[in-house]
Amino acid sequence: GFGGSIVFGAKLGTEEVAGSCKAIFGNVNSERYWYFDASLKVSGPGIPLAPAVALNGFMGGAWQGMRPLGLNEKPPVNTVGVSENGRIYVPDANAGLGLRAGVFLSSTAPGAFEANAALEIQFLTGGGLSSISLYGSAEFLIKPIPKEQSVFTQQSRSLCTLPNPSEGV
Repeated sequence: GFGGSIVFGAKLGTEEVAGSCKAIFGNVNSERYWYFDASLKVSGPGIPLAPAVALNGFMGGAWQGMRPLGLNEKPPVNTVGVSENGRIYVPDANAGLGLRAGVFLSSTAPGAFEANAALEIQFLTGGGLSSISLYGSAEFLIKPIPKEQSVFTQQSRSLCTLPNPSEGV
C-alpha cells in the first residue's frame, strides 16, 4: 500500500492554528483498505462551552477494510494507521466502513487542563454494526496557574464547610 500525511501550522493574529491529515490506501490478500484522518486545533481561549471549558478544535476520520486495534492486541511491526489521538488501525477483511468524530477541549484558564474526546462507529462488511466507542484523554495542571486566576479555587470555597474534628460535632 501507500500513504501520506500533511502537517501544517499558521499564526493568525495572536492565535496559532495547527492541523494534520493522513491517508492510507492498500490491499492485503486482494482485500482493499483505505484510511483517512484529519485534525485542526487552535491555541488560545477557543470557543467557550461552559464557564471553565472551551472548544479548541475538531478531529475526524473514515476508513474501509480496517479496524482499531484492541486494547489487549500487540501492535504490528509496521503501524501505518496511527490516528491523531494515537489509536492504531489495522487491515481486516471483515471490517466495513468506520467513522470517527471528535473534539479538542481546554480550560479557559491557561494550563489547567487539555482534553480530547471522540465517538467512533465501526460497521461490518455486510452492513451490520460491529462497535460503537466513546474515548478520550485529559491532562491536568499542564503549567502552574496563578491562584487569583483559578476558577476552581474560588468555587470550591463556597461548596461546603467541613466541621473541625477537634471541636466535636
